Amino acid sequence: MATAELAIPHGCKVTPGAVYRTNFNVQRDGQVSDAVSEAGDGCVQQALRSWVATFTYAPLPKSTAVAFDWMIVTAARND
Repeated sequence: MATAELAIPHGCKVTPGAVYRTNFNVQRDGQVSDAVSEAGDGCVQQALRSWVATFTYAPLPKSTAVAFDWMIVTAARND
């Protein structure tokens, strides 16, 4: 239902083509808890954990486990 803007810190190196997975639980009230990165603890993983913690979902009948994958995509114009 809502989220903050993702903020990757300046100077934080994102690996092109890498998939960054963050696991977390959506609680019955729609709030996120227990965000953990599947691999690594670098600045990208820390930024993603902070970001998913801002997600707000509609209320659920029970706590639900979620896996969220993120990959940077860049565009280039070929003239």
